[in-house]
Amino acid sequence: MSDDESDEFWRFAIAVYGAPGVSDECLAAQNENGCDVCMLLAAAFSALEGRLPDASTLAQWDGVVAAWRSGIVRPLRAVRDTLKPRQEQPTVARLRKSVLADELEAERIELTMLAAARQQTPAPAAPEMALEDRLVKSLRQACALYTDALVTLPNLVGAVLAYAEQPEG
Repeated sequence: MSDDESDEFWRFAIAVYGAPGVSDECLAAQNENGCDVCMLLAAAFSALEGRLPDASTLAQWDGVVAAWRSGIVRPLRAVRDTLKPRQEQPTVARLRKSVLADELEAERIELTMLAAARQQTPAPAAPEMALEDRLVKSLRQACALYTDALVTLPNLVGAVLAYAEQPEG
């Protein structure tokens, strides 16, 4: 995998996740249904590329990052969440900010791992279908790795559609 491919995925993830309502929606899917935000972004990026990850492909990608997520990302998130009630103390606030930076870097590493997994095991090409339909199906498949609940992500879908309309930089 080239650095350009990983960087392109990272730029996509930052742009889409930063769109209005997307972070809250993704975090709700994570906190309420166990969905992995990085996997949602990988599924969305694949749909944008004209691919439709099936359950098997998504499970392979998830297998690449599962140990990292459970051993590094989630513990950092847990520490940050534990510090939240005490963040009015300046020293605790600085520590929490530092842990947040480490958590974000760990998630960036997870996205890099997913970019490599996507190159090793590309999602199948999607049948002729509109990007929005491909996105919805891809995101549902990704959520199905973690929950039986029907998780809808309209803000994420909208942000990816808006991203797709931007002229390439």
